[in-house]
Amino acid sequence: MTPLILIPGIQGRWEYMRPAVDVLSRDFQVMTFSLGDATTLDDYVAQVARTLDANQVDRAIVCGVSFGGLIAVRFAAAHPDRASALVLASTPKPRLRLRRRHQLYAQLPWIFGPLFLAEAPLRLHAEMVSAMPSWRARWALRLGVLRTLPGAPVSFSRMAMRARLIMATDLTADCGRITAPTLVMHRVGDRAVPIAAGRELASLLPNARFVPLAGDSHIPWVGDQREPLRALAGFLHGDAPAETNGHSPLSVRETEVLRLVANGLSNREIATSLVVSEHTVHRHVANILRKLAQSSRAAAAAHATRAGLI
Repeated sequence: MTPLILIPGIQGRWEYMRPAVDVLSRDFQVMTFSLGDATTLDDYVAQVARTLDANQVDRAIVCGVSFGGLIAVRFAAAHPDRASALVLASTPKPRLRLRRRHQLYAQLPWIFGPLFLAEAPLRLHAEMVSAMPSWRARWALRLGVLRTLPGAPVSFSRMAMRARLIMATDLTADCGRITAPTLVMHRVGDRAVPIAAGRELASLLPNARFVPLAGDSHIPWVGDQREPLRALAGFLHGDAPAETNGHSPLSVRETEVLRLVANGLSNREIATSLVVSEHTVHRHVANILRKLAQSSRAAAAAHATRAGLI
């Protein structure tokens, strides 16, 4: 199997990514680890190298999720011979400015850290309902997290340090040095890291393919796992880039809009997700109906699904 190293996000524990590990292990030799007590991205890069060495792997696909994507970028720039490909999921752009509330959490983690966790169910409710319409699935996820917590406690101080690194570290030069083929995938409704940040990151990488994913979940393997897996398979197997049209009569943006239509979003919700005006979405929908010769949004979504356009 092709080796793949999976770097966790800001909470730092790989155990909370076990569903992703299980899914990816069907097709890859997956290696992962929990982020240690580091003060720089280079410290984390050294941890990635040690994990590869411990598994006697010289070269692997390097996959980073959220904050882990920043580590993956620095690793691929510093060790181009060890990164066969780079996969960045829900990754912030260089020097992303955190919201004021999150900056307070980072400055005073022992005061605001518990508050951050306490408000998580409310903060993530809409995202989880969108990603997992079934209440049983949402409860199963919550119970899984609660079972994991005693054996994988989260450190507020380490999370705060990583948050400060997000704001302080400029990886623009690193991005320009990366030669590995790169997949950047991002949920269009991601509330933690807006999709515009993912697009900007992809624009800085010379060999990047940007793939927008339907949905709101910040972690791409929460909810419908098929789309990120299809994006990953297409990227690794050399399928046509997601930002080109292929055989579709629709433009890339029209395809993106139609995916959201198929997921039940209104024009206003699509405009918010894509950071465009509602008028622009209305125009895209009109073009979609004309090109597909369909009379309604629902008919266009159904036709596109049958034809494999979305």
